[in-house]
Amino acid sequence: MDYSEDVHARLAARHYLYGLFQALFGSEPTEQLLGAVDSGVAAEALSLSLLPGVAQAEAERLLESLEDPADRLASMERDYAHAFIGPHELPAPPWESVYAGNKRLLFQASTLEIRDLYRSQGLLPEQYPRVADDHLALELDFLARLAERALHAYALRAGSAHAGERLSDQTERGGSAQGDEAFAEAVCASLSFVTDHLGAWVGAFSRDLVAWNSGSLYADAAVVLAAFVQADEGFLAQLEVVAEHV
Repeated sequence: MDYSEDVHARLAARHYLYGLFQALFGSEPTEQLLGAVDSGVAAEALSLSLLPGVAQAEAERLLESLEDPADRLASMERDYAHAFIGPHELPAPPWESVYAGNKRLLFQASTLEIRDLYRSQGLLPEQYPRVADDHLALELDFLARLAERALHAYALRAGSAHAGERLSDQTERGGSAQGDEAFAEAVCASLSFVTDHLGAWVGAFSRDLVAWNSGSLYADAAVVLAAFVQADEGFLAQLEVVAEHV
């Protein structure tokens, strides 16, 4: 497998973005959480990952909010509680099963399917079994973990100097496949999950948030996330072709 700095940068960007969106949608906003976000890094990652002209206005507003979140923290806290906690009916329930059928119910067959996919990669939610496995933040964390594996395997197999810059979780999985095999496994698992799961509902989720509070940080973040996932699906499909021929 030939090494490419451009591919390596794109792999690093997608790893960063899945982690960023997981943090935004998986935790109530705090000064500590938002202060840890580097808007410059986020801007660079988005520039590498979004399709040209897609979700640009929302991305610019999101980055502006992340540059100086202190003044917006109170409104972010209210929006997060309203959108994702309740106690009233949620405008955009952050669970795949709600969008998987016509009845908008939790804990459907897709929830158990996702749990099995997590297990197949040696992962389970920290609060298992007290949480629904198809929560948006868990799906994003799953893809962030797979993205880290793909990034590490790509650099490691290519013999890049980048290979020593991060720890691999392969040791946690019993020292399984290295290099090309690990890269192909992570890419194929990611593409399958994006196509069959996150990519199938995140667009509807983003539209619900926009309908509820257009221009808010979470509505903008959801629109950008949906655009990123769409672009990432195409990128993963290209990588899968490469992985199948190594």
